Amino acid sequence: MTTSLDIPTLPLRGRRLIEAGAGTGKTFTLAALYVRLVLGHGGDAAYPRPLMPPEILVVTFTEAATEELRDRIRARLRQAREVLLGRADSDPVLDRLLADVADDAREQAASRLDAAARVMDDAAIFTIHGFCQRMLKRHAFDSGALFASELVPDSSALFASLVEDYWRRQFYRQSSARQRLLAQWWETPEALQQEIRLLLHGGRPRALMLGETLINAPASIDEALARLDRSLAQRDEALARLRELWQGAGDEITTLLREAIDSGALNARLFRPADLEARLDAIRQWMIGEHDTPDDTLWDTKGRLWCSSTRLEDGRKKNHVPPVHPFFEALSQFETLAEDQRDQLTRVRAQVLAHARDALAQALDQEKRRRGMWDFDDLLNSLDEALAGPAGARLAERIRRNLPVAMIDEFQDTDPVQYRIFSTIYALPQHTAALALQDSDPLVAGTPEAFELPTALLMIGDPRQAIYAFRGADIDTYLQARRHVDQRYTLDRNFRSTEAMVSAVNRLFATESPFQLEEIPYEAVTAQGRDEMFVEAGEPVEALTCWYMDQASSVRRDDYLDTMATATCADITRLLAGARRGETGFRSSDETFRPLRPADIAILVRTGSEAMRVRQKLLEGGIRSVYLSQKTSVFESREAFHLLQLLEACAHPRNDRSLRAALATRLMSDSLSEVARLEADELEWEAMVERFDGYHRLWQRQGVLPMLRVIMRDFDIPARLLARADGERALTDVLHLGELAQTASARLDGEQALLRWWHQSLAGRFDSGMDPQSLILRLESDDTLVRVITIHKSKGLEYPLVYLPFIADHREVDSKSKTLMLSDETHGASLIMQVSDEQRARADRVRLQEDLRLLYVALTRARYLCRLGVGPIYKGTARKDTPAGATTLSGSALGALLCQHGACSSLDTAILGEVLGALVTPGSIALTAPPSEPERNAAAPEASREVGRARRFTGRIDRNWWVASYTALVEGARQPGDMTRQARDAMLEAQAPGLDLEVLGETSPIPLPPVRRLLDFPRGPRTGTFLHALLEEIDPDRLGELATPDSPYHDELYRLIRQRVQRSTLDPHWVAVLHDWCCAVLTAPLHPNLPGLSLDRLAGWRTELEFWLSAQGVSSARLDHLVRQHEALPGVYPELAPRTLAGMLKGYIDLVIEHDGRFYVIDWKSNHLGDTLEAYDQAAMMASVVSHRYDIQYVLYTLALHRHLKSRLPNYDFDAHLGGVLYLFLRGMTAEGGRGVLYRRPSRALIETLDRLLTEGERALDDESVEPSSIAAGERA
Repeated sequence: MTTSLDIPTLPLRGRRLIEAGAGTGKTFTLAALYVRLVLGHGGDAAYPRPLMPPEILVVTFTEAATEELRDRIRARLRQAREVLLGRADSDPVLDRLLADVADDAREQAASRLDAAARVMDDAAIFTIHGFCQRMLKRHAFDSGALFASELVPDSSALFASLVEDYWRRQFYRQSSARQRLLAQWWETPEALQQEIRLLLHGGRPRALMLGETLINAPASIDEALARLDRSLAQRDEALARLRELWQGAGDEITTLLREAIDSGALNARLFRPADLEARLDAIRQWMIGEHDTPDDTLWDTKGRLWCSSTRLEDGRKKNHVPPVHPFFEALSQFETLAEDQRDQLTRVRAQVLAHARDALAQALDQEKRRRGMWDFDDLLNSLDEALAGPAGARLAERIRRNLPVAMIDEFQDTDPVQYRIFSTIYALPQHTAALALQDSDPLVAGTPEAFELPTALLMIGDPRQAIYAFRGADIDTYLQARRHVDQRYTLDRNFRSTEAMVSAVNRLFATESPFQLEEIPYEAVTAQGRDEMFVEAGEPVEALTCWYMDQASSVRRDDYLDTMATATCADITRLLAGARRGETGFRSSDETFRPLRPADIAILVRTGSEAMRVRQKLLEGGIRSVYLSQKTSVFESREAFHLLQLLEACAHPRNDRSLRAALATRLMSDSLSEVARLEADELEWEAMVERFDGYHRLWQRQGVLPMLRVIMRDFDIPARLLARADGERALTDVLHLGELAQTASARLDGEQALLRWWHQSLAGRFDSGMDPQSLILRLESDDTLVRVITIHKSKGLEYPLVYLPFIADHREVDSKSKTLMLSDETHGASLIMQVSDEQRARADRVRLQEDLRLLYVALTRARYLCRLGVGPIYKGTARKDTPAGATTLSGSALGALLCQHGACSSLDTAILGEVLGALVTPGSIALTAPPSEPERNAAAPEASREVGRARRFTGRIDRNWWVASYTALVEGARQPGDMTRQARDAMLEAQAPGLDLEVLGETSPIPLPPVRRLLDFPRGPRTGTFLHALLEEIDPDRLGELATPDSPYHDELYRLIRQRVQRSTLDPHWVAVLHDWCCAVLTAPLHPNLPGLSLDRLAGWRTELEFWLSAQGVSSARLDHLVRQHEALPGVYPELAPRTLAGMLKGYIDLVIEHDGRFYVIDWKSNHLGDTLEAYDQAAMMASVVSHRYDIQYVLYTLALHRHLKSRLPNYDFDAHLGGVLYLFLRGMTAEGGRGVLYRRPSRALIETLDRLLTEGERALDDESVEPSSIAAGERA
């Protein structure tokens, strides 16, 4: 049962499906539900506790959509906060959501909303692939994912190499007869690869059907081909017999055939004289061994060879004798043999294809694992397999615990794998309980928490907009999910379009089964309406206008397309002319008028050829347009070839031929006569050579793009290109190609390498490191251009005026196609060979159902106005008895709807006119003739090409702004005995990035001490980084399990350490030492002054907390003076580097923990202070703090935590909530606790003073005297 959605009362538990029609506020609804989850709103319908953004999973299908959702949700959270505080206007939904917040709780609720808005950058809003990648990496042990896998956008090059390898291993070793047969099926590895790609979806094999029979892969291709050996031998014998006969009597056979045809003994319909020479030549080529099989032209539609005795006998005229020869009889025997073998050959071919499919799918998976690479399909498949594996229940439970609520946007575009992932993670309660009881993990199996954890799976989509079957989206999967939800809801109010437009769409789809699927009804929506209307000559017009070619006879498809392209151009020309007169545009309720602009108009098409047709008409009419669905590579443009010629000339300036070719391009000159004149003048030509020689030197010094920019300026290329009709397109391509060349040159060695790369790119062989998206043609300036876009690409967008000029056309399933894709409940999406008539008809029904959904998507893009092109099309060749008014329109989506309105199965011209006339509704739907060709003087005037003066920058760039850090502050802080700057720089250059630079000066002794204890662990930045990375991976919540040797985490930690050690250069014996140290030390008490505090008893924790602090012109000397006054430590302080903090101060805190309501900073220190535990006493650690200036570090960390808590905690108090800093010197820590840990708690006065200093600058303290605090002012240990 489907009910209308009420946002404030929707139960936020279980599985809910929200079906949101086009323009009904889906994103608005999603953002409002997000606010509910953050506030814990809803009473009994609420989620049991308020959630924060990192706990709410939102999944959509594009990166752009994730960013839009993130921004919209952040804005909604802030709006709700402002409404609670009385600082912003509300809306009816927010009024109801916030009405339940008590007056005394409004400030706390506002604070929570503010906190949620601030952490939206960490919100769990992902694409489906981003979500899978995050889960695989976060739960690497449960998922079995590799730690260091690299995500590659395209694995096609790897797949092609595997196909070639399969070709070599499997085909080369076959007998010559088998090889000839295989070559008939697939001439090249590329041909085999093309078919295999159809059989792999998402990296997984698809079913292969031969008619209704499933084809399973044989154990080897030899097993399949062996069945053909006898047949191949028989065929070879028959072919050898034919060639023997031809060799002995070829001229006689030719003469017999020519005489029979010339004398009229044979039927001219079967044996056309004009075809004689071509057929004889084809036989000759076959007989002399040019081909192993007859040319296709030698077979007729009945499967007979052109001059076989059987066909000659059927083709003889009455009272005539056909030519007789043993060759003709042998041909009949060959065709009979071929007929008998045809089914067997087809089956074996399918079996070989199935074997290649399975072998290549397995090889691709293994090779990607070996190389440590993922593509996007692997992300889905890996998580799907992990959830189905032995640790699947534990993995699903952990994901649910981290992300208890999931909202899946655009759910109609899901596929079986995606749905299985979410239905497994957010399984129905009984399924969750069963999985938990089966799990081998005692922490999961049998525990009520495993399946009593409340979860919610909210699926938001619209089955009427399921139009991406070609990407793998499966409407059947959506319908399956629809049947297994707790409740279905619908959004039934349209906020996009005018009332007239909504009424027109409702009227058109008001049939019994508009989408031809019982589970996808059309439910009429109401309209919110818009504040403005579209007017012509001051009067409103019908929202939906059908241009109808009203004539007695049907029309050919090309005539229909041409008529509607002309009509579109004429109508747009007329509307834009009215807009220039101030008559056509948008009038709001307060009588404000805005003229129509070209950018308000969108023309929706199905294919690139339709786009080309209508754009050409617009160009002829003087109307400029932009194609928004362009997928053509920029290297297919003519500018790519012209630029290659230019680069060749720059690389070889002394080569007259190259230089002449470059100057003759349309980039460099307006006419060839200019080049001829230049070449005739020896002095001018030499000057040009010298000029290009200079460009060559510029290329070598600065790069290819700076050189191209100079050439464009010197030869006035932008002006020359913009003078052309397609100038903006050409100039955009030139600039795009220049950027690509500059990017490629960064990894290529010299000009010749770049020229080779350019040649390969022109041939379509792109560098594997090149992002495919970067090659697609960029949009030229589209500010004042009519948009042309495919219906698929337009989904999710909206336009004031929409044209659907070719909507009555359709592309039925090809009746001649030997294969097609079709889904069924048993095998899913399958590739079918030997297609039956019933299967072809079923595939065409599926095609029509998707076309109907495409029609719905197209119509609902319009806000005010939509034009449809309707014509009585007849596609194909009509039979003699076909009535003149018959059409094939019923095969199109629009025709199918009209058939339902007219209660008929087909449409002729008379019925079509009647049905369209019955749909006419005043103010909503109109029926008119297509506009005719516009008058030339009515076309839009050419936009002015005058280029205005560039604006001057009058602002000021702060050259002193920079991003500082603790490392930058202490860099250069030296004491006697420190390494020299030269030595330090040399060591830095020799080390990899991301190392622990605090221990840069430490080196391990030679020889290394034995592997016994952490005190003996190798020293230096690499091992310091190793320890930091290892401790980042440890889960404090599970440290309590380490007390039990058989616990799962005890083994997981061992595997983690072993894997880390194996990837480093450490001695393998360190695995046991590090594991024992972690088990013993990480659960020990941390400090005697903090009783009860240990890492296994934390209320909360966060690793690698990043912070950014703004700094307003504070000198390092002032910062140093302030810290020394308040943190008086024994020893000689190194001076900080003389720098000014003007910009940002950034850093990462190793670990922030919460214990007994207080928050502490923990920093891991791998410093080597001595070879005994006694070397890690308080005095030694304090001396290390002073020598490394860790006092600066922990004071900045404390300030960062202070600001964070102040913005997050209600009623925050420094003394009550901020516990201090713990520096853990790892080498000196023991299982007894208390050793190797330095505890500091900077004073409140220091932190608050430093806060003001960084916020307001040094002037904040200029009028104050900062007194040093006593040691007692802060807790010291």
